[in-house]
Amino acid sequence: MAQFAIFLRGINVGGIKVSMPDLTDCLEQLGLTTVKTYLQTGNITCEHQGDLHILKSAIENSLTDRFNYQAFVLIFTQAELQAIVNNYPWPETPPDTHRYAILCSDSQIQSELLEFARANIQTEEKVDQGKNVIYWQVPRGITLTSPFGKHLGKPKYKATTTNRNLNTLEKML
Repeated sequence: MAQFAIFLRGINVGGIKVSMPDLTDCLEQLGLTTVKTYLQTGNITCEHQGDLHILKSAIENSLTDRFNYQAFVLIFTQAELQAIVNNYPWPETPPDTHRYAILCSDSQIQSELLEFARANIQTEEKVDQGKNVIYWQVPRGITLTSPFGKHLGKPKYKATTTNRNLNTLEKML
């Protein structure tokens, strides 16, 4: 059995309500085992035996059908998640600063986001590239209002990105 980290985009915000027991049940019906959720925002660890691409499609279809919303998921092996956390590029985090990992499943979108970020971030923000991730350090209070934060919210990125605080990813290991 392989261990995976699954990230759902857009649940329990914007009117899309998914309880963690219902989410767990939905995933277990797909054959996932040792399903554990973190927070209420679609962070899951589990075990599964099978093809990752088939699993992604099956989860998205099942969530869409059961919870009546257009589901988008990103899946990483537990080893990939560990590498994302281990490779966070800034060992010292100033007080009142968030550490984010913007998880990406499309290298072209990742490049586009990095290009935008590097051209538009505020002086107190930092961005860096990793494998399937953009690292972003941003002062609290401007996450949603900085040019990069606003850009991340565009609908065109829904299917291929999701943003997580590094603290959450550390808890999932």
